Amino acid sequence: MPVRQAMAAVEPAIQRDNDSQVRNLMPNWLVCPEILHARGVIADRERAPIVVERADGRRIEAELEPVAGDPVRWLDARPVGDGSLRERNPGRNHWFTRLPGTRTIYARYLQVLDDSDETVAQFADSLFAAVEATRADRLVLDLRGNVGGDGGLNRPLVQHLIRCDRLQRPGAMWALIDRGTFSAAVMMSADLELRTAMLLAGEKTGGHPNSYGDSRRTVLPNSGLTVRISSLYWQLTGPQDKRDGITPHVPVAMRFADWQANRDPVLEAALAGALPGARLPGTWRGTVGWQFRRLGFTIESALRGSTWQGTVTVTGAGVTAAPATGRRSKDDEMVLSWTSNGRPWSFTGRLAGERLVGLVRYGGIDYPAALERVAVTSAP
Repeated sequence: MPVRQAMAAVEPAIQRDNDSQVRNLMPNWLVCPEILHARGVIADRERAPIVVERADGRRIEAELEPVAGDPVRWLDARPVGDGSLRERNPGRNHWFTRLPGTRTIYARYLQVLDDSDETVAQFADSLFAAVEATRADRLVLDLRGNVGGDGGLNRPLVQHLIRCDRLQRPGAMWALIDRGTFSAAVMMSADLELRTAMLLAGEKTGGHPNSYGDSRRTVLPNSGLTVRISSLYWQLTGPQDKRDGITPHVPVAMRFADWQANRDPVLEAALAGALPGARLPGTWRGTVGWQFRRLGFTIESALRGSTWQGTVTVTGAGVTAAPATGRRSKDDEMVLSWTSNGRPWSFTGRLAGERLVGLVRYGGIDYPAALERVAVTSAP
């Protein structure tokens, strides 16, 4: 049976909030002999003939047997080494480090639980003390693979983010999410959407922002089977939010080839600076994170001497080709102001690799924005 057919056979057995969670759980279900047998992938639960075709076309055949609780030593499909940054300190629920040669603090939030020697609140205090002590200009909070814990423990982190003036600048705050971000980690992601101007990068979370949770074990009276049933409904954003997951402002896929080469394209997107020779004038199109919504955002810009001139459109906010101007300050930064329906707006952005990331200010509130280049404007 080809891999795609086996995946299609197993898919109905996977519990899910969304397609992202199916992608996350599929590898685990594909090695469970009971599920493979029940779904018709293998004929015998005690033996499974496997054929693996390598990238060079060579085939390896084997017959696998179930492992009943014995320790397993997995072979790694990549060179022996330290692995990626996100995989360090696997025994800790939270830790942080300063990236060498930068003023960037990378913080890993693996579970929403206290460590034996450090609570989440203490972690938050230490993290933001380091942000101030090192005069950090960027914070990356990694929530990938965080399956949750106690959502009430998130509050100190969110409060620190809100009151940290040093990081209230374009492209200074990033959160990394993926298909494994779930439960209390989705609560954290929702708080970041609603209460901060943090940019989310990576993949859609594995859980709903508004959904049932806190499952409880229940024994069915007739069959004797033990099942888990959700006991509480959590409304994290708003009653209008019908999304089945939280999508990133900057979507970046993590692929097998990246993992095998110890590359982390999601982290690279958060750390990217202006590319050599990059130019800001032109047409940029993307989204602005309007709390839990993603509004279309388009900038058409040109430089006239030291002055920015152009138009701005914010789909869904009543802004259509509004004339925008601003003074040029830095080669990799754009500052624009405009008025729509008598209300002032502004955008401050900077180049981050091939993207333009920044903050849209309206009504005294900053909203994160990320745009891709559509066209380049020739120099006048």
